[in-house]
Amino acid sequence: MKFKKIAVIALSSLLALGGCLGFVGCADQSGKEKITFMGWTNSTEKKAYKKAIAQFEELYNCKVDYNTVAVGEYRSKLNSTLSADALNGECSADVFYVPYGMLWNKAVSGHIENLQPYIDADTELDLNEFWDEPGFYQYKLDGNQVGVGDIYAFPKDVGPMALVYNKDLFAEYGLTAPSLDHPWNWDDLFVEGKKVDNRIGNPGAKRNAWLLSGYNLEQAVWGNDASFLSEDRKTVTVDSPKFIESLEFIRRLTVEGIKPNSTEIASLDGYTRWMNGQIGIFVAGPWDLAVYNEDLDFEWDYFPLIAGPNGTQATSTGYMGLAMSSRSEHKDLAYDFIKFLTTNEECQRTLYQAGQIVPNIKSKAKGEFIDYYKDERPNVGEWINILERTGHPFEYYMTPSDAWFTPFNNSVGNVFNGDVSAAEFCMNIKAQMQEQLDISYREMEQLKENMGWGK
Repeated sequence: MKFKKIAVIALSSLLALGGCLGFVGCADQSGKEKITFMGWTNSTEKKAYKKAIAQFEELYNCKVDYNTVAVGEYRSKLNSTLSADALNGECSADVFYVPYGMLWNKAVSGHIENLQPYIDADTELDLNEFWDEPGFYQYKLDGNQVGVGDIYAFPKDVGPMALVYNKDLFAEYGLTAPSLDHPWNWDDLFVEGKKVDNRIGNPGAKRNAWLLSGYNLEQAVWGNDASFLSEDRKTVTVDSPKFIESLEFIRRLTVEGIKPNSTEIASLDGYTRWMNGQIGIFVAGPWDLAVYNEDLDFEWDYFPLIAGPNGTQATSTGYMGLAMSSRSEHKDLAYDFIKFLTTNEECQRTLYQAGQIVPNIKSKAKGEFIDYYKDERPNVGEWINILERTGHPFEYYMTPSDAWFTPFNNSVGNVFNGDVSAAEFCMNIKAQMQEQLDISYREMEQLKENMGWGK
């Protein structure tokens, strides 16, 4: 590979000083080339990625330092790390997770390396083998919009958000799960959901079972053929009749007892109720599979996405990317590491068998991944349905900043609690959201001008 960076300090000087002078990405004591990888993780994911890293180290005869950060602290940690590196001229992480909503700013600010020249020079990589819109699409940027232009990160995974269901609970309450080809719709949720009530025939009992613990906002909005933004992502559209209808639908789920109310959730959260076997239908990202496979005491499978009034099924795809620091002293090795974690067949196998990903490689996802799980999870093909037909990127992460979504997200609970109607809420909140969206575009234009973007 080309793009090797000329060292600014002679090797003899480094040896004489007995170290790396604070720079990350130098050789370790064995003389092997070394890079640092920073990401967030839990114990299961960390174990899987340590195994993948060991495979890479053996293949490339190198060393990878793996630094993990708690999920809730990662964004602030990444911001502070990159700012300090820019100030000090250092590189604390050659490769790092870039979460949704941060790509645009970090690329224009010069923290993230443009990977397009490496991809163009890579004769082994064929992007046609990989998912586009659920994957690479969300890490392309031309300075004006996400989804076009050069690639600044590889997708850590394609991140489809699926539904799963408790087969034992369905059997207990006499529910029959739909097929992948004939999903339930909103009306079915209300009809079937009212059956999941352990107080029926036992009025003195305390309720401990529900069909749902909640309903994903994006699935409701997109499934009703509505959206948060216009097609060009410049105008907030939460005041449309279909959007308002979507919020009313979610509110009704609580009113009619299909899901726990706020008091019940406050006493025990939805995730814990699902893990305890009290919830019929729940959500699953690929990263949840290891926990579900190991810790659930009931039989479960994938559940077809609920169809909206017009038959539309929709959910979110994508999660975060793997990016290279523009200050890395070992960019070729960093690129190879990113490529290995996201496209190497053996590595993808390691990670999906650990219950962490749906493969980025289309043929692998449709082939051995499905074959690996289909005996135990007959509906595993729902992942492919999402990736090929029903998946969407989060709208609030396809803009220069997601700050415009904050006013909505912070107060939409008032609709679900019945404190304000969906129509009144949407009409009032739109102006605040639009103001923040306009500010994000203006600030991005100013940042591009300050950084000389495109010049």
